[in-house]
Amino acid sequence: SGKPLEGLNGTLNLYRPSNRLEDQEARLSEKSPGFYEVRTPRLASGLWQFRLELEDGVQGGFQNNYRRHLP
Repeated sequence: SGKPLEGLNGTLNLYRPSNRLEDQEARLSEKSPGFYEVRTPRLASGLWQFRLELEDGVQGGFQNNYRRHLP
């Protein structure tokens, strides 16, 4: 319907392929209805893999994986 999704629970897993000691997991927090943020320490430059997991507690979950090269 194009409306923001409110009340989700979620985590963002951050994986550093070159150094697993830098892997992290962060919880999402809803800052306003349907808008979420994650706070992490500054990430090192290079390749990172991210996995976003969201769940609404009713219809199940959503997962998305992606990669980014950070400057």
